[in-house]
Amino acid sequence: MFVRNLTFQEIKQIHSNELKRDFPPQELRPFSIISRLFEMDEYFGLGAFEGEKLIGYALIARPKAGTPLLDYYAISPEKRGAGIGSEFIKNIREAAGGSIMLEVEDPEHAENDDELKLRTRRIAFYDRAGVRMTGVRARVFGVYFAIMGFFPETIDDEDVRSDLISVYHKLFPPKMYEKEVKML
Repeated sequence: MFVRNLTFQEIKQIHSNELKRDFPPQELRPFSIISRLFEMDEYFGLGAFEGEKLIGYALIARPKAGTPLLDYYAISPEKRGAGIGSEFIKNIREAAGGSIMLEVEDPEHAENDDELKLRTRRIAFYDRAGVRMTGVRARVFGVYFAIMGFFPETIDDEDVRSDLISVYHKLFPPKMYEKEVKML
């Protein structure tokens, strides 16, 4: 596996194809937002490859100040469970400068046992990778998230909350933010 930055066209292609495979519709933001942030150098992507084949991707919102947000992260279905995700998350942390936040679907809001198991399994994956759970929670487009991240010891929940609000303000136009984002 090798990791490299993704081009704008590769990010666009991932948005059109892989994101729709890997994420529910309510978690997909319009590409125009990603494009605008990319042009401002506040969004970038990393790809994990075997040869020329994309086997994993990470799309990251990187504000000029504050902690980056791992916006989307997935490994190709046929490669899951092979340790690629654990290795790739290390590359993501390094590319983000050591600190990065991520949203995980909050198990407290799972609608059934299968959903609870899946959310718990995802959190356990990040926990094994050294990602720390915070007390920060948000609801975005009706999806409840718990916020995890790689942070220095000096960062507390209020700092995380402040950085997350800052990133959300970059990701969403004011009216959309007001309507669809709620810090809990």
